[in-house]
Amino acid sequence: MTGLDNSSASLTDRLRRYLQQSRESLVASLDGVSEYDVRRPVMPSGTNLLGLVKHLAGLEFQHRSVALRRAVHRHHCSFRSLFSTT
Repeated sequence: MTGLDNSSASLTDRLRRYLQQSRESLVASLDGVSEYDVRRPVMPSGTNLLGLVKHLAGLEFQHRSVALRRAVHRHHCSFRSLFSTT
């Protein structure tokens, strides 16, 4: 269940809940994976799990910046804040 079935919740609330659940799922998937395996290329292109997480975090940060009509400044991106469960 994705939590998107509650028709009384606003679209914004449902989107926030979906994004939070997606973050939690990603973090749970990586729980227990060794640092070596996180950095090890798993595709012929050299893609690794760390690169995938960085890519997803960057996309979310960029989307939020556009949604808030702010310029994207990559050096302000904090992975801890993007994947915070609080």
